[in-house]
Amino acid sequence: MKNYFFLIVIPVLFTHQVFSQANCSNPVVITMCPDSTLYNQTNSGMGDDAPWWCNVTGEDVLYEIQVPAMTQNIYVNFENLTHRVTTILMNDTCDNHLSTAHTFFTGSGMYCFPVSGSTKYFLWVDCSVTVNFDISFGADTAITAINHPDTQGNLAFDTSGCGAPMFSNSKPFFQIAYNNVYQVKPMTLAPLFTQGTMCLSTYFRNTTGDEGVGSFVFSFDIGYSNISSPDSIRGTYNAGYWIKTSSGQLTSYVFIDSLQTGRGDFDGSPDSCLRYEFCFELTPLSNDPALTNIRVLILSDGYGTAFNGTVASGCCPSFSPGCHLGSGGAVGGVNGFAFGADDPGTPLPITVAAFDATLQQDRVLLQWVTASEVNNDFFSIERSRDGKSWETITRLEGSGNSTEPMKYETRDSHPLHGTSYYRLKQTDYDGNSTSTDPVTVHFDPGKNFLVYPNPVSDRVFIENKGNKAFTAKLFSSIGNECAVYQNESGNRKSIDVSGLAIGIYFLTIEQDDEVIKNEIVTISR
Repeated sequence: MKNYFFLIVIPVLFTHQVFSQANCSNPVVITMCPDSTLYNQTNSGMGDDAPWWCNVTGEDVLYEIQVPAMTQNIYVNFENLTHRVTTILMNDTCDNHLSTAHTFFTGSGMYCFPVSGSTKYFLWVDCSVTVNFDISFGADTAITAINHPDTQGNLAFDTSGCGAPMFSNSKPFFQIAYNNVYQVKPMTLAPLFTQGTMCLSTYFRNTTGDEGVGSFVFSFDIGYSNISSPDSIRGTYNAGYWIKTSSGQLTSYVFIDSLQTGRGDFDGSPDSCLRYEFCFELTPLSNDPALTNIRVLILSDGYGTAFNGTVASGCCPSFSPGCHLGSGGAVGGVNGFAFGADDPGTPLPITVAAFDATLQQDRVLLQWVTASEVNNDFFSIERSRDGKSWETITRLEGSGNSTEPMKYETRDSHPLHGTSYYRLKQTDYDGNSTSTDPVTVHFDPGKNFLVYPNPVSDRVFIENKGNKAFTAKLFSSIGNECAVYQNESGNRKSIDVSGLAIGIYFLTIEQDDEVIKNEIVTISR
């Protein structure tokens, strides 16, 4: 009788990866790309074995990250982090003194580590207490130069009268129907104080290019109440939906295409009489044109915008898609259109189709688009720390009179620390002025500075990623400033602490006589 032995292999799906004693001899190995995501990570059971010159007492986790030779950035993204950790990235070996460090706080966060010249990097997660977390990795593994010509084309209102009957001879590119009755300027809405249905149809054309319509914003005057509309509307020309957001008298629809490529409701085939219809349930309270105006702002999708620069590719952490960096950028961009429907006979002085504030290193870029201008003397950029008290920080001349989209930009070279509010103020030749709703920007100049190693034995380094000069001061634990030698080279300073006693010290970094970063420095030998 023969004996048979059977080996049963049961597949196991691991959703996380933790090795006991994840140190230099046994790190957690990550290979990029594709991205890698590890759940339920912990430092519990690991050793306190990060390199002595950067170690904080407590168990540490080490990841070995293998990447292609052309990699320029490694992305590390934490989720569900239960305590503050410091991450130190090293190249080639796990104790290389040439390192980049970044501190993550509880919750979630992503950091981009610039790298070059190696295919192997080591990430220490340096912990002082027991920490649990999920972590995902990504990388820029290639840089591609792109010079893309402008294919936006001729997107504009269609004024050929393709929608009949027209609301107004001076505005043949839209229609308004109330309870299936087409309206003309001025409107006659009946019966008043009774819920009805108003539908607005707008006509566009793009005879030469790819650019389509991407968003609508409807602002109803006080002659209307109880305004409601569908939360989503199926696209007419492109697969996707118009998605609504609303607040009071303001309703916005943004088109989300099914492939999420940023395309508007336009199929890419040049055509005319592109019709977009939005219907609202509302209660009319008046037939006075001064109370029943509807302002409509439209932005294009910007598709086909010229681009000249470089684009990074590779893989992004699963927690943060869209991480890749590049240089250069779009030439041109989104176009804005606007009109007032039942305006009371006088032209709108200016229609701002877009106003935006974007932080760029230590400056704030302010950009806006006007769809039309009448007697526009100048613009003012106003800034506020609390959203209540405003100061004018710059002024630009307007275009006077214009019926075409006009683009403007300026910069705030000295932004306030913390959260700032910006708004655009427009002033006519007769002195009348209007202002946009404020937008916010958060500026933390302390993020531009990297302090290492910590703990330190003889020399601590401060690297400045920004352009502004800075000063550094070191204080003892009882608040006395320490007399230490400092050496400066480019954007990096070093402080000689070899003559100071072992202990805890406080480092302050100042710009423009204001403290922008505090760091606890431990001297140990």
